[in-house]
Amino acid sequence: MIIHNDLFYTKDHEWVRIVDGIATLGITEYAQGELGDIVFIELPNIGVIYQPGDSVAVIEAVKTVADIYTPIKGKVSEINIELEDKPELINKFPYNKGWIIKLLDITDISDIEVLNTFWSDIDVNSMAHNLIIRDDLVYVSHYHDGLYIFSIRDPNNIVLVGYYDTYLPADHDSYKGAWGVYPLLPSGNVLISDMQTGLYIFDVSDAVNLSLKENDKCLDDLKMNCNGKERKISKTSIENIKKYLMEL
Repeated sequence: MIIHNDLFYTKDHEWVRIVDGIATLGITEYAQGELGDIVFIELPNIGVIYQPGDSVAVIEAVKTVADIYTPIKGKVSEINIELEDKPELINKFPYNKGWIIKLLDITDISDIEVLNTFWSDIDVNSMAHNLIIRDDLVYVSHYHDGLYIFSIRDPNNIVLVGYYDTYLPADHDSYKGAWGVYPLLPSGNVLISDMQTGLYIFDVSDAVNLSLKENDKCLDDLKMNCNGKERKISKTSIENIKKYLMEL
């Protein structure tokens, strides 16, 4: 049996890998062999808090049914959803693809500190729907307010480096506007999906470069709406959008 030096093991043959305060939990090669062919796994809900010794999942195998226990206190931050359709991954790859859940380490809840909060500041009813972090930037799709880009290089000094309003009406009392953002394209371009006005493709290179200069002012340049100055982007046909996306 191979012993992985980056793992902690329990007497019940679970393993735990802890990286940056996140604990990934699974079962050992020995455990999956004793269970036999795994046909089903009952996974927990995200957000549930468990104490050491709690059952966090139930595995059904050809031979038997077994509970999986956590040796640490933590809050479920992620589950291996792929196991719902392919529980056999635990048999084949118990130490990587067959991981079961991830827990946030909350053993010392008194050590949690809120460093800052930020939003669009347009209206008291403004809602940030989705956000994705890339490097030191947070890309947020705001209902009614469009795309917002914040620099979080210094968590004590959050800087708005650019934004573009994709939703023109002034109301803030419904679920309309920008609901999806994707800033992880290889080109560096950012996609925003607005439920009323369609798909937007933004070149945000100027905003990114501005954040690198640690400037405290919002971008006032191409394709972004900053400091009250509205910029327009040209309409693109669906055919051209599809072609463009295929080239990204």
